[in-house]
Amino acid sequence: MMIRILRRVTVTDFLAAMKQRYRDLEGFRSYVRRHPRDVAARLDLEDFEFYKDRPGLRSGTMERAVSLIPVTTEALSMFTRQRLALLETLASGKFDSVRQLAGHLGRDVHNVHEDLQLFRKLGIVAFERGPRNRRIPELVADSINVIAGRAPLERFGTHAEVKPIAHADESHQP
Repeated sequence: MMIRILRRVTVTDFLAAMKQRYRDLEGFRSYVRRHPRDVAARLDLEDFEFYKDRPGLRSGTMERAVSLIPVTTEALSMFTRQRLALLETLASGKFDSVRQLAGHLGRDVHNVHEDLQLFRKLGIVAFERGPRNRRIPELVADSINVIAGRAPLERFGTHAEVKPIAHADESHQP
């Protein structure tokens, strides 16, 4: 089983981001060959190859996996009741600072900040810079899915071979 975190993006933005990151199709393929455990890159390559020669689809949107996490006890423990409440609160409104969000939740600012940092690494949350260098939390993931079974990802190797978090923090550059 896998936890898949998805973000809806326009096809044009996706293609531009992949071209910026990998330069061209051959650079992209080379990266995937050198990093066989990077499942998100493989999925992105499939999408890139599909959309690059279909200009009629470029005005549409697509769902992109920004993180893939094998389901383990540790992975499931990331989604505590308090953290899920945090995500639900972010989905329902905008907050001007981490402090304001923590106050709304009735939680300690430091703990909320740590939770937001975890979700940032997973590609679920991003921060905007606000006045006086405030960090404004923003929910950027559109959905979090659990994929049952191994069939959809078998072609990428066993769970032990799958890189747990791929491209969420843009650190897997070629």
